[in-house]
Amino acid sequence: MVDFMSELFCTLQNLYPKYVGGPNKNMTFEQLSLFARDYDIFPRFCSKPALYRIFHTLALMKEAL
Repeated sequence: MVDFMSELFCTLQNLYPKYVGGPNKNMTFEQLSLFARDYDIFPRFCSKPALYRIFHTLALMKEAL
């Protein structure tokens, strides 16, 4: 799970502005869900509860930085 989240974080850094409408904006869970659907992460590899946990983990990582 940690490896998956690390890869997801790196991917999101590159695609982030597309999904949030520009740099330096916060991503909502709905925007992350759209990303996950677009790239077939949800529901193929990750359930919605797991995606929600990933969202909150990434949010906490951002707060820690």
